[in-house]
Amino acid sequence: MTVTSAFEAIDPVLIPWADRHQFKVDVEYKGYRVRSIAIPDIRNPGHLGQSAQLWVEPTAHDPTNPLTVNVAVGRWSSKERVRLPELERALDNQLAMLKARGDL
Repeated sequence: MTVTSAFEAIDPVLIPWADRHQFKVDVEYKGYRVRSIAIPDIRNPGHLGQSAQLWVEPTAHDPTNPLTVNVAVGRWSSKERVRLPELERALDNQLAMLKARGDL
């Protein structure tokens, strides 16, 4: 799976999921194709920074689970490798983990 075809497969799941949560999906960073979401700290609406970063990336070296869903806050991070049909569940899991930790 190439990066382009991976993102073409990811977008129909990721973009509606992000829209439901009122998140913006960034598709480029420093000239590289990405699928990344800066999750604002909703506990502090005037806060200009971000509370967390969530991103999905193709994992070419693992054909069994070709996608990795990552989330990070400061020094803490978590990742889950999944197949495309499991992507939405993995996104929900990572967001729930952030909420359970009190990061949102």
